[in-house]
Amino acid sequence: IVNSLITAIKAGLNVTTRELETHFLAGGNVPNVIRALISAQKANINLSFQQATAIDLWEKAGRRGLFEHATGSGKTRVGMHIAQRLLTEGWQVLIVTQSRDLVGQWVKEAEDLNIPITTDGTAWQMVNSGNRGIGVVTYARAGLGEPAFGAKQRSGPPRLLIADEAHHL
Repeated sequence: IVNSLITAIKAGLNVTTRELETHFLAGGNVPNVIRALISAQKANINLSFQQATAIDLWEKAGRRGLFEHATGSGKTRVGMHIAQRLLTEGWQVLIVTQSRDLVGQWVKEAEDLNIPITTDGTAWQMVNSGNRGIGVVTYARAGLGEPAFGAKQRSGPPRLLIADEAHHL
């Protein structure tokens, strides 16, 4: 924790000993989080300590998890960072959300981070093609007779499903 705090301070990051201790006690990898924050800072990417720790704990949990945070806390940004990481590893990522407005939020977040993303029918074409990519659709679109994204695959890239506003499912 001390070495990570020193590294963070030298990099100009605003983190506290308490935040580092809390993440450590949650089973997180504090040095990895600090390195990720420094990398994001150098790339001019806005990533908070809480967002970086959420990603770290998601990795620790076998790339599974549920993010429950307040409105405006950056859940979409966390999801997009995860999607980007998996895209570079050759994964397919499908984001399903409640409304067209939220589809637009995901698209804007992807554009802000310079991440390619597809929507609606093009997203399903990506899924059916077996190619890697990130797509976002509404719940209604996801249920319109398209093949189940989570269905057992015979071949193709690994897949991640992000359910935004999952309490509406």
